[in-house]
Amino acid sequence: MVRPSTLAVLVKTKRRILRDLHSWSSNGCPLDTRKMVLAFERARFTPEQARVLTEMFRETLARREKQNYEQLASKGDYMQVKTELRILEKSDFHLLSSDLEHLETNVEKNIAGVHTELERIENRVIKYVLGSAFFLSVFGYSLWFFVNHADFQLLSITPEDGSDGFYRMPSPQAFEVFDENE
Repeated sequence: MVRPSTLAVLVKTKRRILRDLHSWSSNGCPLDTRKMVLAFERARFTPEQARVLTEMFRETLARREKQNYEQLASKGDYMQVKTELRILEKSDFHLLSSDLEHLETNVEKNIAGVHTELERIENRVIKYVLGSAFFLSVFGYSLWFFVNHADFQLLSITPEDGSDGFYRMPSPQAFEVFDENE
């Protein structure tokens, strides 16, 4: 059997534990209201003032803890943000891929335009080269014909600057008209 003094100690301990647990769970914050009331009473507050001040502290701490809890991000908030980020990444990827396709088509169009312009320039160069070759051949043939069918003689003429030089001058017979009937 348990002695009465031991029983009284156990009952007091049980009451104190239950009181502490009650103040913890009902207040929502780790505040020993009993100790606080006793401290206020020792500081010469009336028991009613001590209880009111303790209750105000408890309510203030509980309200602050509730505000802190509401501001914390939950796992659901984290998952929602993660889902939104995935959606944004997918939309960014699709946007970038469509931009890349658009740029590729523009580059292909520009390359095709450059090839067309090069072909146009090549055709012009060929046309001018052929025209120049035709001109030179006609000019060469005319010169050859003129040299072979004209009678030239070398004349010594002193130029006005005083240097000696030889110039080809056509003879007067080269300019005579020949009659085929003669």
